Amino acid sequence: GSWTHRDDPLRNRAGGCINHKTTFLQNPQAFDALGLHWSEFNAYFCPQYVFDVRKVEDEVLICLQQKERRATPKEGKGENLAIGFDIHR
Repeated sequence: GSWTHRDDPLRNRAGGCINHKTTFLQNPQAFDALGLHWSEFNAYFCPQYVFDVRKVEDEVLICLQQKERRATPKEGKGENLAIGFDIHR
């Protein structure tokens, strides 16, 4: 997706990760780029991003972030922790 200006000020900012369910959909989404509407979204739809890395000097950086479970043993046991995922071209 890409950043676009919206008339609604709540839609002009980043919404955070999926743990923030009330604001997550404010993030740029692939649906706009694919010409889809949110009403067409369901739990089984997962957009795939494809881009070419043609030159040797081109790079793709994939970042995964997750809170360390061992840092908070009382809080982390048996809990599924969110994983942040970014792709930078």
